Amino acid sequence: MSINPLVEISVALYNQWKITEKFLESLFRTIKTYDNVAVNIIDNASTDITVNELEKYIGRVTLFSNETNKGFSFPHNMIMKKSYAPFSCILHNDIVLPDNWLNMMVNYILENPKVGILGVLNNSFGSFTLGGRIEQDGTYGFVSSEDENKKIDFVSSACMMIRRNVQKTISGFDEGYVLGGYADIDFCVRAKEIGFEVVCCDSIIVDHFMNSTARLVNLDRYQETNRKRFVNKNKDWIEKEKGKAILRKARKV
Repeated sequence: MSINPLVEISVALYNQWKITEKFLESLFRTIKTYDNVAVNIIDNASTDITVNELEKYIGRVTLFSNETNKGFSFPHNMIMKKSYAPFSCILHNDIVLPDNWLNMMVNYILENPKVGILGVLNNSFGSFTLGGRIEQDGTYGFVSSEDENKKIDFVSSACMMIRRNVQKTISGFDEGYVLGGYADIDFCVRAKEIGFEVVCCDSIIVDHFMNSTARLVNLDRYQETNRKRFVNKNKDWIEKEKGKAILRKARKV
């Protein structure tokens, strides 16, 4: 019988099979040391060879298919809502995972009961980031591991572990954000508002080929729509943490 708590992993993807294949190779190589994990893959109506290739993994994963591209929030909410696992883990398909990452994340969150959401250090083409900080107008920038001020407002959903109590209390990711832009940032802010800590475990470094799917679906064209939704939803938090919220059209930082 396993002594490890169950971790429910969910991965939502759209096309990009070559990147996905590299990710899956790293996933299954690195979770061998953790004996209580369920892997869910949600295909968002891929049009390339992804659908056929994923069939090879049936038996190792639970595979779901959407008839249209549901973006980020819907597929991950679908998995978290049905799960009874104490921890959910969101992964992107454009990352490569290091050895022992899952054991290290579980140990960290078990040892730190105030942590509700745990991220990792992202290596994006040689730039190491802990997470991000939000401005008064809802724009954001990423915080380097070399930054003297390491305070962060959110962690990347490229590799994010979530305590079950967080998901149940704030009802998952907001599906109102177009294709999921800003949904992970909003999720972190709502978790902080109810008293959970959102932190980065900087001893785990994940290689992140950032925004591979976002570029494919042209997510940038919805950036302003999603930013305005974020500011309107989180005015009180912004005012408390950053000063009076700014709703005007903003330039991305």
